[in-house]
This record gives sequence, C-alpha cells and structure tokens, in this order.
Amino acid sequence: MSNKKRTVALALTTSAQDVYVVPAAFKADVSSIFVSNGSDSTVSVTLQWYSAVNTTSYDIMDAVVMKPRSILQITAPLFLDKNDKITGFATVGSSAITVSIKTEEYFATKI
Repeated sequence: MSNKKRTVALALTTSAQDVYVVPAAFKADVSSIFVSNGSDSTVSVTLQWYSAVNTTSYDIMDAVVMKPRSILQITAPLFLDKNDKITGFATVGSSAITVSIKTEEYFATKI
C-alpha cells in the first residue's frame, strides 16, 4: 500500500473537536499546521495531540492569543501512530478560527 498525502481542515468551535484522526491501519507524519484567525476579534486557541497508546492529551498550543486577521504556522513535525488525533477549540466559534493540517499517512506494517 502506498503513502497518502493529505490536507485536512476544520473551523473550530468553543468545544473540543477532532481536527485530524490517524486511520486505524496507518501512521502519520504531520509536517505543518496552519491556524488562521479570519475574524476582526482577538481569539484564544488551544490545540492538543491525543496519544491513543496511553490515552493522554498533550498541548501543542495552549490558549494562544491570536490577533484579528492573523495566521500562525507550526512547522515542527509530529509523528503520530494509529488512532492518535489532533483536537482543538477556540474562545470564539462561528468559523473565526480555521486549522489546516498537512500530513502524510503510511500503512503501518507489523515488524
């Protein structure tokens, strides 16, 4: 099975939601995360990585304040295992904050 490059995106709400979930038979390399505040207001954004292996969430960015009409790019790679996910929420909903994730998925073969 070949690698699959994907870009996924989601507009955040005020409740935590899954932005990206690694499919069950895959591993994924996340190479870039874009967070965009398209509103005229200052908004706080939280993104977390959930590790399915130990059922624990880790902060990627915790209540980071984004100015109106701003963008933030995270380029440090994340290497995720099957069923891991990236979740997020913002202090303002209604499509003010969008998160776009660039990833490459690999079929997880047993060794």
